[in-house]
Amino acid sequence: MEGTIRSGVVRLGIAPNADAARIDVASRTDAGVSARGNVLTVTSSLSGPAFLRAINGTAEDIFFNAAREVDETFRVRSATHRVYRYYLPGDERR
Repeated sequence: MEGTIRSGVVRLGIAPNADAARIDVASRTDAGVSARGNVLTVTSSLSGPAFLRAINGTAEDIFFNAAREVDETFRVRSATHRVYRYYLPGDERR
């Protein structure tokens, strides 16, 4: 997910290059695993609705539902708690 978003922010001009596209993700996912409600930080000169519209163009199968501006001391990996839910093939609750 992180690589896909990084490529998208460069392609869309949100960041000038891959090195400048600093992205931090609260919870990493393995290939083929979906994440719902993950939080990430992206360094960008865009803000507010313009940023949300742009970031939603980074990948066809990744959707962002909100964006907030944070100060540079914010660390997404320092979350106070996380909730993980695993669904396995054949799980009737799916």
